[in-house]
Amino acid sequence: MDEKREAIEAIVDERRADVTEAAREDERIQFVIVTLAGRLYAFFGTAVIAIAKVRDIVPIPGTPDYIPGVMYHQGRVESVIDIGKIMGLEVTPIGRKSRVVIAVSDNVYSGVLVDAVEDVVDLPRSGIFAPLETIGPEIGEFVAGETTHGDRSVVILDLARIFDRVLEQGDELA
Repeated sequence: MDEKREAIEAIVDERRADVTEAAREDERIQFVIVTLAGRLYAFFGTAVIAIAKVRDIVPIPGTPDYIPGVMYHQGRVESVIDIGKIMGLEVTPIGRKSRVVIAVSDNVYSGVLVDAVEDVVDLPRSGIFAPLETIGPEIGEFVAGETTHGDRSVVILDLARIFDRVLEQGDELA
């Protein structure tokens, strides 16, 4: 009788694990979808603190070209990083739709300059895929995955990796 009970408990545990895995697959993750050089990219919503209009960005002498300067936002002076330059993308002039996404990762708190913020969406975990091998090596290290928005492909960027690169390059300059 104990063997039968153990077999039934094993089946119940297996089915419980299947239900848990299915729930995990349907878990929704928030993304901020942005445009950089005409392509769609996304940041994990957990990393985004705010989205701000581009105000006067004050250049800081001696900083690398991927740091256009600082700007004032809600009582704070925020550094601004142009990740398009870090990733080797085509330079796009700041326009009416340009935004600064205020983001945080570990101990880094900074603004990220983007051409436009397209949407803030909750997507199912099952809708996130491994990045295509056709992604160039200059951005490959920053890519966390891919998804779709409407009928367009979206590359998911890991801001923590980008911020780490900025910190590493800053250490090399010091």
